Amino acid sequence: MKMQGALAKAIGFLILLVLQLNAHAADYPFVGKWKCEVGTFTFTSKTYNNGMETLHYQSIQMEDGEFTIMLKEGFVIYLSQISKRRMIWSSGNDGDEYLCRRLK
Repeated sequence: MKMQGALAKAIGFLILLVLQLNAHAADYPFVGKWKCEVGTFTFTSKTYNNGMETLHYQSIQMEDGEFTIMLKEGFVIYLSQISKRRMIWSSGNDGDEYLCRRLK
């Protein structure tokens, strides 16, 4: 019986953890559609679309309100100075940097 109780607690903990991770992803401040200097970029909790193709996140790290997004396709994006209306998009690959304004 103790084993079943421990297993039930572990399963409950895992379900709670998954729910918290999903809720956190939906709360990323960069999720939405942005008009940047070179085009319209769209961010979801799992993907980034640069106007030509949809790329998938491998990992997202946050430090001091700035985000580093590692894409499965090998690219790195930095998002900083994120507000309700604006953010800075920077490429970790070629150093490009754009001011973006939120559309949605």
